[in-house]
Amino acid sequence: MPTYKTGDEASLGELVRALKTEGRNLVKAEIALIRTKTTLRIRGAAIAAGLLAAAGLFGLIFYISALIALGIWLTHLFDSGALGALVVAILNILIAGVLFMIARNKLERTSKHADATADDMVEVVR
Repeated sequence: MPTYKTGDEASLGELVRALKTEGRNLVKAEIALIRTKTTLRIRGAAIAAGLLAAAGLFGLIFYISALIALGIWLTHLFDSGALGALVVAILNILIAGVLFMIARNKLERTSKHADATADDMVEVVR
């Protein structure tokens, strides 16, 4: 940390230079803090995404197994393979529609949060 003359010893030019240097250091420190926080958030999100992908894979395996079992059961229940397959297909499209609506809502909320974070960063730089 630089030392500056104080009181009567410092000229106006020296004080302005000191203020400029301190201001620059403050902005650099704020940017470094934002960068560190963002890096930590991204790292945490990446780990969470990997875990979600693994959970999704196991969920998909379970879902396919359950659909096969449901199709076999419905085929025996209705004595018609076509009707059992139709019921399974309708169930699939309903689930896909619900998941689509949930994902769309979450993405809209995420983009609003990202805009607010960007606005905060602009305020810090100003």
